[in-house]
Amino acid sequence: MFNKKDERYWDIHLLNKWFAITSLLFVISMVWMFIDDNDDDFKSYQKTFRKMEIKTAKSKLENAVSEVKEEQKQYRKSLERAQTNFESKKEKIEKIQEKIIELNAQYYKANMDYLHKKAEADALKYLVEKEKTHIHEFPKVKDSKYEIEYNLFLVDLHELKLKKEGIESLQKITEKELEQIEADVKQAENKLNTVMRDVNLVDLKLSRLDRQRMSFSNRIGDIIRDLP
Repeated sequence: MFNKKDERYWDIHLLNKWFAITSLLFVISMVWMFIDDNDDDFKSYQKTFRKMEIKTAKSKLENAVSEVKEEQKQYRKSLERAQTNFESKKEKIEKIQEKIIELNAQYYKANMDYLHKKAEADALKYLVEKEKTHIHEFPKVKDSKYEIEYNLFLVDLHELKLKKEGIESLQKITEKELEQIEADVKQAENKLNTVMRDVNLVDLKLSRLDRQRMSFSNRIGDIIRDLP
C-alpha cells in the first residue's frame, strides 16, 4: 500500500480551505453587487418613474377617449341609424332583389326578341336589295312588297331596342339602389373602427404598465423587479 505523501504533491485540506474562502468571497461579491445594483435611491427613482409613466399613460388614455367621445357617439348613432334603416328596409331589399330577378328575365326575353327580329329584318333587307337589282324589269312597280315589310320590321326593331335598353337602364338603377342600402351600415362600421383604434392602442400600453390591468404572471414579474 502506498503512502499518502507519495500519492499527492499537494495538501487536500489546504485546497479545501482555499476553495471555501474563494467561494465565500464570490458569494459576498455577488451579494454586494446585487445590493449596489439595487441601490435604494435608484429603486426609488425607478418606482417614481414607473408611477409617472403609468400616470402619463392614463392621462393619454383619458385624453384619447375624451377627444373621440363625441365623434364616437356620432358614429355610433350613425351606425345605429344605418342598422335601423337596414332592418326597416329588409322587406324593401327583398322586393328589390325580386325585382332584379324579374328584370333579368325581362331583359333576356327582350334581347332574344330583338335578336330574332333583327335576323328577320336582315333577311328582308337581303330580299329588298336583291329586288332592287331587278327593278328595271318592272318599271311600273313603285313600291316593293319586301321594302314595305322591311320598313315595318325596322319600326318594330327600333321599339324592341328601346325596350331592351330601358330594361337594362332600370336594372342598373335597381342594383345601385340595393348596393347603397347595404353600404350604409358598412360605412358606419368602418368609421367607428377607425375612431376606436387609437383608444385601443393606448389602453393596450396601459395594461402593460398598470399592475391592476396586468395578467397574473406579468404582475408577479413586475413585483419582483421592484424588490429592494
